[in-house]
Amino acid sequence: MFTLFAIQFFTTAAAVAFLLTELMGGFMLLFDWKNSGQKIMTYVAPIWEVTGTFLAMFVVETDATFAGILIPAAFAFAALLLIFLILFIVRNVAIILGEFAGSRKIFTDRQLYYIYVIATLLISVVFLAFSSAIISGNGVKIDIAGNPVDSLLSVSNAEISFNLASWLAGPGDILFVVSAALIAFGLSPVFYDVDRFSTYGVISSVIGFILGIVSFVQMGVHISPIIIIPAIIIIGVPILYRIGLAKKILTNKALFIVLLIVSIYSLYFTVYPSAMNGKLPLSQIITTGPMVIGTILTTVVGFTLLAFMLSLYVYVNYRSSRNQMTTLPK
Repeated sequence: MFTLFAIQFFTTAAAVAFLLTELMGGFMLLFDWKNSGQKIMTYVAPIWEVTGTFLAMFVVETDATFAGILIPAAFAFAALLLIFLILFIVRNVAIILGEFAGSRKIFTDRQLYYIYVIATLLISVVFLAFSSAIISGNGVKIDIAGNPVDSLLSVSNAEISFNLASWLAGPGDILFVVSAALIAFGLSPVFYDVDRFSTYGVISSVIGFILGIVSFVQMGVHISPIIIIPAIIIIGVPILYRIGLAKKILTNKALFIVLLIVSIYSLYFTVYPSAMNGKLPLSQIITTGPMVIGTILTTVVGFTLLAFMLSLYVYVNYRSSRNQMTTLPK
């Protein structure tokens, strides 16, 4: 495996894992605000900025790893990116107002948090749609003249276009989005320790995983034996939680996020050694030469600082949120 790709995909896995924890929280807030709202917002309050930080790190690492093709890809997916950014701003504004605004005459805390939830759900759908297009290549037309990395004129060397109608009609993509949503809902009772939804969680996780495998087959992905890793995590964790085994361990959020990252990272075979169902060999677009060492060193330093600052940030904010959020509107 290319070193830069391994680093970039790890960053992707971390960003997606944090986004999924917010998606899980969104499901629980929609279905169980009265009983679980305080518990969920105690987690979301300090973590939403961490998610944004890892998404920013994902963009930086992607730029460093696939520098030659990033600009034409951004043009091709401009509409999705614009929708994503608008929703991201709405999400941030809603959660900030919900946390820190004193008195409001227009929106209540609950209304603002519902805006946050809806924005987060839509952000997840957009991100999953983009991910499925990268995996399947449905709706994507790509033409590369030579290696884009060999020239600064990457826009002229790589031409990419994206057609939403073709993506919608393509096999597997919609099913991929649905399966990811079902898996997120299935894992949410464990992550947020909401026992009353544990049975639904098991059912949703099993169905979601099966549909995910079907979507991969429809998209032309060659299933690797390593799929057993996400299978154990996605199906096994909700079952263990439902029967009451190792609940304290399974509901440990730090450990759960690590399991999510491992599960997502093990799906690297969906885009390696080529993405878009063989249309895009990574060897043709990955950064090479002296920039590799520089990128690796910069990433190591950046991740070290990021890990330290995020640990401190989460610790301080988590304790603060537990002290301040004693009550939520019913």
